[in-house]
Amino acid sequence: MLCDLLKNRQNIHALYRKLPLILGGEQSVSTDEPVLSINKYMDEMEKDSRVRSVSWHVGYLRHDCFEAGCGIVIVPQTNEDIEYCKQKLDELANYIWNKRQEFHYTCLAMPFAEAWQSALSQENKPVVISDSGDNVTSGACGWNTWILREILKSNIENKKILISNICDPTTFNLIYSLAIGTNTTINLGTNYDYLSKSIPLEVTILAKGTLEYYLDHHADYGYCVLVKVKNKEIYINIGNTKQTMAEKQQFEHANINWDDYDIIIVKQGYIFPELVEKASLAIMALTDGATIQDTKNIKYRQIMRPMYPIDNI
Repeated sequence: MLCDLLKNRQNIHALYRKLPLILGGEQSVSTDEPVLSINKYMDEMEKDSRVRSVSWHVGYLRHDCFEAGCGIVIVPQTNEDIEYCKQKLDELANYIWNKRQEFHYTCLAMPFAEAWQSALSQENKPVVISDSGDNVTSGACGWNTWILREILKSNIENKKILISNICDPTTFNLIYSLAIGTNTTINLGTNYDYLSKSIPLEVTILAKGTLEYYLDHHADYGYCVLVKVKNKEIYINIGNTKQTMAEKQQFEHANINWDDYDIIIVKQGYIFPELVEKASLAIMALTDGATIQDTKNIKYRQIMRPMYPIDNI
């Protein structure tokens, strides 16, 4: 479209409409409803010769500013089509708005306490839990130790738990040079806030590896050390940088066999397809953090109001 307009300049401008609707990416996946139907609806609109393009922008859930929320854009074919496209803008706005109550998490989602009990009661393995409040694919640092601290309080029997990964460059640097099999004491956690609070642990060095990227972008993004907590079947992969674990090849490069574990905890939001396929049960835990998913728990001060689903409109 840009190249066409550069060659054949038109005196047109895009038409924009802001919607009083704020969503997270985990509630607006294009392979799931209602986004699937919305995209098809826009595809049909673009077949109209008077419409150059149609777009729906979900926005970003955790930006506390007046501009936050969804928006729609229609670009008319010519200047003469502007009034017509204003009508189409109304139609699209109404179509999306009427589906506002259909938006949902595209995966099983619940508070961590419920997710943990579900995982412990599951007979088949592995159960995969995502720490969605510390989702490194959405900008979080991957350094929260909150789930680890909750697990340490639990009475765990006959379950092997892997947390992969916790980003703590300082701790990593202290243990990376240690030989496999070494017993040592670490203080895991960056202490940035209560979620990343440092915790003393007696551990054994089990393996070392690299942190690979995913989605066919294979490259070393950092390094990691796998440790086992003394007298507990809790295993932690400690990284010198943040990285989510979404694919089998990432675990292999970290020298971790994901078949060894009953419960695997990762730092992402909705769980990536390869993990979902592997899991006997996949749960997105609604945890606190930089990438909090539960809209009701986000303390907005500057967004446009009223705004669904924060306000009942």
